[in-house]
Amino acid sequence: MILQRIVEFDRKFGEGLPTGYRRLQVHHILQVSSQGELRAVIPTMEQDGKKVVGRLLPVPDLKRSGSAPGAGLFVDLAKYVLARGAENDPKDYAPYRSRFLELARACAQHSDDARISVALRFLEALDPGDERFNGIEPDHRLAIEVDGQAIADLPEVQGYWARYVRQKTAAKGGDARAQCLVTGEECEPVRIFAQKVVGVPNTNQGRADLISFNADAFCSYGLDQSLNSPISPEAAEGITRGLNQLIGTEKHRIRLGPVIYIAWCRENTEFDFWKALEDPQPEHVSNLLAAVVKGGATPQPNSADFFVLSLSGANSRIVVRDYHETTLDIVKANLARWFQRLQIVGLDGQPAKPVGVYRLAASLYRDANKEMPAHVPTALLAAALSGRPIPRYILGLAAKRNLAMQGPFYETGSGAGKTRELSLTRLALIKAVLTETPEDNIMNEQSDPKDRQAFACGRLLAVLDSIYTHFLNSDTPKGAPWKRPKVNVSTRYYGAACASPASVFGRLIDNSRPHLSKLRAVSKDFGYERRIEEIAGHIGSEFPKTLDVRRQGVFALGYYHQVASDRAARSQFGIREDDSTSEDKAE
Repeated sequence: MILQRIVEFDRKFGEGLPTGYRRLQVHHILQVSSQGELRAVIPTMEQDGKKVVGRLLPVPDLKRSGSAPGAGLFVDLAKYVLARGAENDPKDYAPYRSRFLELARACAQHSDDARISVALRFLEALDPGDERFNGIEPDHRLAIEVDGQAIADLPEVQGYWARYVRQKTAAKGGDARAQCLVTGEECEPVRIFAQKVVGVPNTNQGRADLISFNADAFCSYGLDQSLNSPISPEAAEGITRGLNQLIGTEKHRIRLGPVIYIAWCRENTEFDFWKALEDPQPEHVSNLLAAVVKGGATPQPNSADFFVLSLSGANSRIVVRDYHETTLDIVKANLARWFQRLQIVGLDGQPAKPVGVYRLAASLYRDANKEMPAHVPTALLAAALSGRPIPRYILGLAAKRNLAMQGPFYETGSGAGKTRELSLTRLALIKAVLTETPEDNIMNEQSDPKDRQAFACGRLLAVLDSIYTHFLNSDTPKGAPWKRPKVNVSTRYYGAACASPASVFGRLIDNSRPHLSKLRAVSKDFGYERRIEEIAGHIGSEFPKTLDVRRQGVFALGYYHQVASDRAARSQFGIREDDSTSEDKAE
């Protein structure tokens, strides 16, 4: 099914390139006269950000495999055309140049176009030491023009290359027949794919095969290589060409850690799925949510017109991580519900800015680039796309990260300038896991009493934080901003309070009493004792001995709820926060 959809895309939206051709960077064009003399070396490179890239042109391309030298047809890398590598490269490239010339001669023998013979004569007489080749890097790709005509664009060159590619990729002996797994038609299946898929993370030089068999253990019934998965030459080319176009187009692809995702519609659409999911803008999310609030008919599961494929690499092979077929209307509805579940109020009392999938997944790790496995962003993407619950192990990862950070925080800066800041991203993810439907509410009367108890414990720890902060700032001159201490109650005890509340809360409350006594004597009463009594009413007669992973997530939400509430209360008393050292500065 996946392969059929990719081939359909190639046939409908593909560039219509000749068989065996692919758009590759060409860095220099060798302009040759009709007499076979080099007129000029024309660079075609341009600046693309920090990189210098060549012009993308359709050229003959056949993957090189094994130890035997491969070659292109009138277009190839400079180290093969000129038989010279980098200064410190000991490899002998003469056999590659010989193979390049051999292929050009074979094409010229089967052609009546004089320009092909002129190009061949130029290549045979070419002097690699010509000073006009100075400045050409070994990995620069060279193309040849004769009297302004690109030789690779000539119909006879394209026809010869198509026959050459078919010969190289066909079954040995050329007598195999089978039913193509993609089209269902009888065909002469390919033994190997002519080209590799480019741009999948964690593959050899960014190039790999989607389908390959290189060991006897992968084969059966005596079939050789890809004959174990019979695919016609046309379908094989459509698969590779379609994937390369999807991966190479920004609208269709996005990379999240070690996984690349591609999405496409059966028909052209202005809806940018990846921008909506990875770089969500508040106004766009508001429009999606408004559609859900209005209600109306539930999207019907009509014939699939929207497809999402996730891929990662394993050296020379591509791993299919996930695949979805659905409709665009269902995707939009599920995305609206996704952002609805992620909604969280910021410290300023306004809805927090929506965040993308990568930031959600990255909030679970200290260094996402090094630590995040492929299945985590894949699971979040699948939940957003399908409307299914977020897997419970995501909550475990969030709780584990909170324990490591002694709270729902993340660190910024380094050395003496390192600070802890609230991770609204991780808190939003915790909320999304715990509230699978809009009706879920941890603190309503019908919710689980243990959830309400865990939420209250989180609130209590935040109140104790506020008491300690107020105590340390009790001598701060009126009007001066409060500074939050780098070491607070939560930085010392969050892990213990979250995992086993009964073991620490009694002692923490006792330790707060001297602080409260001083605060009553020197400043306005902020109502801390009344707040503790109100929270204690939700906890009950005793603190829970332990909290499981779910309640640790609830605890984190309770902690954040009270942090935001206390900040708002201090603001009402005219107290300014020193955000330069504030632990509650939001992510």
